Amino acid sequence: MTTSDFETDLAAAAFYSVLEADYVSFQPMIGIERRRKMNKFMFFYGFDTGVNLVFNDRRTQIQNNNSLGTVLNYTTEKMLEVGLPLNFFIGLKYQILPNLSVSVKSSLNNSIYRESFNRDRFDNDGFQTTSKGARYGFRQVFGNYSGGF
Repeated sequence: MTTSDFETDLAAAAFYSVLEADYVSFQPMIGIERRRKMNKFMFFYGFDTGVNLVFNDRRTQIQNNNSLGTVLNYTTEKMLEVGLPLNFFIGLKYQILPNLSVSVKSSLNNSIYRESFNRDRFDNDGFQTTSKGARYGFRQVFGNYSGGF
């Protein structure tokens, strides 16, 4: 391979696009909340726990352009994730009128999860590769802010 061929391959472009996607997330939660009222303000804090179920089914296309031409790969992927979240939160609410208030809430979301997937990949020639697997992990997200009336 000459230097110019190598540079051409380095400059190759890849385009990734999602052709179809179905995503469903279901998260029933139960928790404890404590409240402290101070005039028109109310401070609240607590935790939630439950189960998190995520179903994801998608079909993607990856287009690679290089010195050998254009290569198209199609991927279908089915994924199921089951998690056990434990979320801590704090918030502040201000009562504007008897039936109208504004609030802000911040939370720390922790989750232990298991993700299983089944992936099929097809290339230009119709060659198919299949992979199955599972991942386990711990996910922590801080700064989940919300507000409302």
